[in-house]
Amino acid sequence: MKKRLILVILAFLGGYLLRHNTAPPSWFTPDTLIRKATGLENKTPDTEFTTKVIYRNGEFAPNSVTIAKGNYLQIVNDSDDALMWLESNHPKLRTPRGYALSEQIKARMDEAGDFTVSNKLNLTAGLRISVSE
Repeated sequence: MKKRLILVILAFLGGYLLRHNTAPPSWFTPDTLIRKATGLENKTPDTEFTTKVIYRNGEFAPNSVTIAKGNYLQIVNDSDDALMWLESNHPKLRTPRGYALSEQIKARMDEAGDFTVSNKLNLTAGLRISVSE
C-alpha cells in the first residue's frame, strides 16, 4: 500500500514538474499572448507598416518582397478553389493546415534575412521575402 501511494505521489510530482519546466515554442513571445488576450491578434498598430501578398490561381503576387525589420507581412488566399498551405524557412510563416478563400496569415518580421515561402499543395508557387535592418 505504501509503495502504491509513493508511486502515485511521484507520478503527480513528475507530471507537475514536466508541465511547468518545459520551454515555450520558439515562435511564442509574450507579445503574442498579450495580443490574444486583448483581442488584437489580427490588428496591427497604426504606426506599423503591412506588406500584403495575394495567393491567387497558384501564384503569389508579388512573388518577391522586401520588408523592413519590425514590419508586418500579410499573405491572403484569394483562390476560389485552391487551399494555401504554407511551408517556409521562417517559423512564423508555416501554417498547420490549408487556408481557404479569404483566410490569411499575418506575421511581424522581427528577424533580418532572406526567407522563402511555398504552398505544400502547389510546389511551383513560391514567394521570396527579404527582411532588411
